[in-house]
Amino acid sequence: NYLYVRVIKSCKYVISGFLIATILILQQAFSFAQSSDIRFKRIGIKDGLSANAVNSIEQDSLGFIWIGTDNGLNRYDGMEFKIFRASLKDSTSIRHSIVYDILNVNKGKLLVNTWSGVDILDLKYESFSKLPLKGNFMKDGRGNIWTFNISETVGIRIHHVGTGTID
Repeated sequence: NYLYVRVIKSCKYVISGFLIATILILQQAFSFAQSSDIRFKRIGIKDGLSANAVNSIEQDSLGFIWIGTDNGLNRYDGMEFKIFRASLKDSTSIRHSIVYDILNVNKGKLLVNTWSGVDILDLKYESFSKLPLKGNFMKDGRGNIWTFNISETVGIRIHHVGTGTID
């Protein structure tokens, strides 16, 4: 009888210890999951976005979110927007306000595909340079930008961002 009671008490302590350990592990797991919750905030024209219809979104090397719309290129810092639109008076402005696609090509540069062609935005100077490209683009693992030109001549070209050459 005495041995039976002692075994029961030992099992009771083992089970209690196991339950406490399980509760502590689960508590840690749930608190970790709660700390990594992703929160979304809807932003629109009322918040400063140039248009509610968004064509593309890209994040640059500085952490800014760039949003391409039919009414300009928007830079969002999490609080407010700065909008870049075409200006006939400024040769360093974006060439057209309809932005189809944005690509972070390297530190300090964004490739911006507009209705009338492709520009490179220098993030430091906030100025645009016009490229002799028109069409869609993508970046490969080596950093080359591949463009598919569908307007004047159909073809595929490689734009080497570092040298500025086009093959």
